[in-house]
Amino acid sequence: MKGNILVLSESKDSELDNITWELLHKGRSIADQWKTQLAVLVIGSDIDSMVEVLSSSEADTILTARHPELRNYNAELYTLMITEAAKAYDPVLLLMGYTYLGMETGPAVTVRMGGTMVSNCSDLNLENEKIYCIRSMFGGTLQGRVEVNGTSPYIISFEKGVLKRGDSISGNGVVTPLPVNLETLKMRSKIIEILTNDPGAIDITKSKILVSVGRGIGGPDKIQLIRDLAEALGGEISCSRPVADMGWLP
Repeated sequence: MKGNILVLSESKDSELDNITWELLHKGRSIADQWKTQLAVLVIGSDIDSMVEVLSSSEADTILTARHPELRNYNAELYTLMITEAAKAYDPVLLLMGYTYLGMETGPAVTVRMGGTMVSNCSDLNLENEKIYCIRSMFGGTLQGRVEVNGTSPYIISFEKGVLKRGDSISGNGVVTPLPVNLETLKMRSKIIEILTNDPGAIDITKSKILVSVGRGIGGPDKIQLIRDLAEALGGEISCSRPVADMGWLP
């Protein structure tokens, strides 16, 4: 079952998402056990800065799919690029995030590659040359240990934030451009508009400390008290869905 490993990178505004570093660190661990190669795939238009950073990462190879049409995420195009990269690199394992991108493209790539997918995992272990995934079941009430069978490649998606993050090292990854020809492709979908959040809004997914508000505070008049507490702790205020639905917080 041993073979090369491919990681799907994710980014926003030409900045790599943390899930990329988490997947690379897990991929490096497996590659070292198997004594094989680790590659990372970068898809986009303006990708030079990301490629430069990844050249000093734990990856042996940086596969690049560059084209102006890949500037914005499109599930149809990304599925095609991931599939083409997998065909070119021929990995046994393809690691991706259980994210919006991974949930859309993972199953489609699996079908196109004739592979096997296990989604929403929290860890992956190797025993006796077999792959075992740990994943939540029954609404998160149980953790299941799943032996991965079926045909390769094995596409495994991981929850964001559950894997240990690796850092840049004094690596010397080889950059390998992939041929991208989209001119003759008959697209069934296109990006009409990109809707973004208010640039002044706080991204609570990047906050180290959150003071979270639920309906238990009684009413919106208590919000300022919670804001004061969050400020004193050096954190940000967050809330449950009902609080947002009632308009107490955005």
